[in-house]
Amino acid sequence: MAAALLAAQIDPDLLKQTEARISGEQFQAFIHHLLQQSGDPLFGLKSSEYVQPGSYSVLGYIVMSCATLGEAIERILPYEKLVGDMGITTLEPEGDCILVRWHCAYPQPQVRAQMIDNVLASWGLPNPAPFTAVSRVGPVCPPGDYRSSGATQLQKSAGQK
Repeated sequence: MAAALLAAQIDPDLLKQTEARISGEQFQAFIHHLLQQSGDPLFGLKSSEYVQPGSYSVLGYIVMSCATLGEAIERILPYEKLVGDMGITTLEPEGDCILVRWHCAYPQPQVRAQMIDNVLASWGLPNPAPFTAVSRVGPVCPPGDYRSSGATQLQKSAGQK
């Protein structure tokens, strides 16, 4: 951890400050160093298991109060900038599915792929088990190459716009 902090030029004392922030460039460098050291191609997916609602600031708690995954995703769109500048979410209709796309702002390809995995998995995508009324959204459509597009698809339920 100390080597990753040093590589990203992050002062270890910042970790003791609850209101401290680091830049996107520092976070990307930190993640890149961890990826190089771990060599784990599933780093983003595995690290998503440690994301708690509070990790997304107030947005995490807003989303956890939603009754359906669809409602939660709609709430993410206007409030995600409260969390940071790592990326943005878009929803795009595609046949019987809704394409949920998270556009990672980081230019480093290895970091971007792992961040997409981490963000979508921490939301419960493509397995939306954390949400209680997922049946209203419908099953997950088989995604294409979601890592290159930052997307997963949710099948629309009857009556859903």
